[in-house]
Amino acid sequence: MSASDYRQGIWSDIHSGTGCKDVEHGIIFNTDGISLYKSSRITVWPILIAFADLPPRVRMNKDNFVTVALWAGETKPPMKVLFEPLISFFTDLSCKGLKINFGEDQRVFIFKPLFGSFDLIAKAPILNMHQFNGKNGCPYCTHPGEWTHGSRYYLPHVNYTSRNDDSVKLAATKAEEKNSIIDGIKGKSILRLRVPHAHELFMRLFTTKYLQFIHPQGAATNVKTTNKLNSIG
Repeated sequence: MSASDYRQGIWSDIHSGTGCKDVEHGIIFNTDGISLYKSSRITVWPILIAFADLPPRVRMNKDNFVTVALWAGETKPPMKVLFEPLISFFTDLSCKGLKINFGEDQRVFIFKPLFGSFDLIAKAPILNMHQFNGKNGCPYCTHPGEWTHGSRYYLPHVNYTSRNDDSVKLAATKAEEKNSIIDGIKGKSILRLRVPHAHELFMRLFTTKYLQFIHPQGAATNVKTTNKLNSIG
């Protein structure tokens, strides 16, 4: 994307967003649970980062991912334990940068996390709120859902209060003070996230590429791969 494209309002990639306009180098991060084998109860939760500077056609290639953390166990990881070191790591990258030597020269590169991408199962514990099939499980509004036929449904065309930073922080504070769940929120989140509408697509792409990395022959995977999604704008 050229500078003239940006001035003309052409949206062609991540860098078209106003949040990326002044970012020197952007990174995208993701985590998701992966069963190594179909019969195994052990799941692995890698935290992966991708570099937004790379062109879309190679940005999600497995050779361009960096694994910065890894959790393995029979249960979901405590998200606070998993992400606290990551926050410190991102803070250092954003403030101090990464020093890279080029022969006798040394340059400092500043990296800023642009967003995280998670599937519905991982998103709930990260946001510290009810899952998508629980009461008030919508991350965008306070819709309680309707329990019928053994499942909870979030019916369209029903207006409920939209969530924002202030309302989420207030609900999280009340939840911790009262030791209860407020509007589906259980307490403060280790991350304050605005979840992208296309997070499911990013999740599928991240998970698929990581499974291809640990299972080059495609063995023992429970995720359907796709060759149709070459880039995400």
